[in-house]
Amino acid sequence: MSLDGLQASSNQAVTQLGSMLFTRQVSGARVIPLGKDQTISGHTFRGFMSHSESYPCPYLNAASAVGITRQDVTLCMKRLDKCLNALKKDGKAARSSSPVPQTNQEVPDED
Repeated sequence: MSLDGLQASSNQAVTQLGSMLFTRQVSGARVIPLGKDQTISGHTFRGFMSHSESYPCPYLNAASAVGITRQDVTLCMKRLDKCLNALKKDGKAARSSSPVPQTNQEVPDED
């Protein structure tokens, strides 16, 4: 998922989203800020943690496991939506769209 709307002038909101998801027990989510360079033993890695050194925007990817249920995904999306809305409310996001899927199932919100 692109996090282009979070990167107003710095990667602070992008990394804060990762922290917010972690504290809300959203496992498997990883946020990748734009243009991070890391030097290890004299070797500089451009776009560190990204799939490419020239990826065009910060992004979030999420891993899942065998046995994941629709309710697990819905709960994850609800938590992600709450985090994005909180960042937007704080003025750290330029825009965000709701990733919460429309479903007939009621999923308890454990936040």
